Amino acid sequence: MTEDKIAVNGALLYRRLLSYVWPYKGIFLISILGMAVVALSEVAFAALLKPIMDGGFVERNQEIIALTPFLLMAVFIARAAGAIADEYCIAWVSRRVIFDLRELLFAKILRLPARYFDLNPTADLISRLIYDLEQVSTASTMAVRVMVKDILLGLGLVIWMFILSWHLTLIFLLITPLVAVVVRKASSRFRRSSEGIQDSMAGITHITKEALQGQKVVKAYGG
Repeated sequence: MTEDKIAVNGALLYRRLLSYVWPYKGIFLISILGMAVVALSEVAFAALLKPIMDGGFVERNQEIIALTPFLLMAVFIARAAGAIADEYCIAWVSRRVIFDLRELLFAKILRLPARYFDLNPTADLISRLIYDLEQVSTASTMAVRVMVKDILLGLGLVIWMFILSWHLTLIFLLITPLVAVVVRKASSRFRRSSEGIQDSMAGITHITKEALQGQKVVKAYGG
């Protein structure tokens, strides 16, 4: 499968996942707002460093020195509040989506014909039901963070870099396409590795299940 097809399939899969998230859109929106607050607070911290260093340590401005603790405290409190909202709400939505998907998948498995169970090991189905769905949750959570928090953080820092020095920022942006190519290649390899791990989990579950069910035979032969 080519990288373009992988990207298209990934986008379609993510849209399907969002349809399962939609019933919990209120909590999901709070999580997104929390991510935005975290990203903006980190940009604000970077923006505060220059006036704090120049006014407090170089110019010895007493007003800036007096305001610095309160400004930093406000940024840290905002970041902490955003992080709590982000982590708690996205975890809550993630667990609910996994519960719904497991319920749907289990109902689907029960409706499958007997021939399907003859051709597919039970351990493979168990692995799909338990391990693979957990990986879906992790991947979807990371995707949301990249789309919201990381993009906002990147845009904010680039804007601040332009304000500080547009010459250096342009140099940085010139090498961005090269970095994007490397990241895309690495992501493709990580995806293939992840698929291999998911396939191997079914085999591990199958072997473990047989060993535990036949533990008397295993012990009898010194296993």
